[in-house]
Amino acid sequence: MRSETDKTKLLIKSLIAIVVVLGLIVLYLLVISPQYNNIVVNSQNRGFSAGVNYTLNSIFSSLQQQGYVSLPLGGNHTLYLVPVQPGNQSAPNTGTTGNGTQ
Repeated sequence: MRSETDKTKLLIKSLIAIVVVLGLIVLYLLVISPQYNNIVVNSQNRGFSAGVNYTLNSIFSSLQQQGYVSLPLGGNHTLYLVPVQPGNQSAPNTGTTGNGTQ
């Protein structure tokens, strides 16, 4: 049978172990987890920026080579992009007069 001093020492060791485990949990929640999340978010942002840059460079390259870019939007819709010279812009001929009548 254990003596009272042995039971007290065992209780103290158990309480110390519980305090250490709780301290590690608090350390993880307050320090390690936010730092890890910052790393993940920064990596996602870099990947998103790289994807946007790649897409825009592909569009501009195609525009320079072909003179236009067609972007399928789904269904029967397609968006055509063509270069416009700022000095040569004119109103498109819509078939209406200035007041909106034919």
